[in-house]
Amino acid sequence: MLETVGDPAGVIPRRYRFSRTSSVVIMTQTRLFVGNLPYKTREQDLHAYFSQIGNVTSVTIMVDRETGKSRGFAFVEFETAEEANRAVEQLNNKEFQGRALTVNLARPKEERERSHRRTRRFEARF
Repeated sequence: MLETVGDPAGVIPRRYRFSRTSSVVIMTQTRLFVGNLPYKTREQDLHAYFSQIGNVTSVTIMVDRETGKSRGFAFVEFETAEEANRAVEQLNNKEFQGRALTVNLARPKEERERSHRRTRRFEARF
């Protein structure tokens, strides 16, 4: 379960931290999207690479549900927003295991309409 900070309704995940500056709310984020990964990359490899910037709290490589193989992107979370921003500045477009990484602040997952495609796929057709 995600911790929440500064949100009375308890719906904003802890990874999104807020600061106020002259009545403008600025969201600082600690979670990064890392794209263009080689398919052989392991979470330990990414953790070691990003740890040179700061304290990495988690690394998650996204895998295909059916094959179990890497989808070529991951999420890396840092302890502070400053470390995350420094990682974007220093590691975006840098070579890692022979490929130029794409490193950006992660965007919140968009709500998608649930598809009935999965259930229809397994229907018997006579």
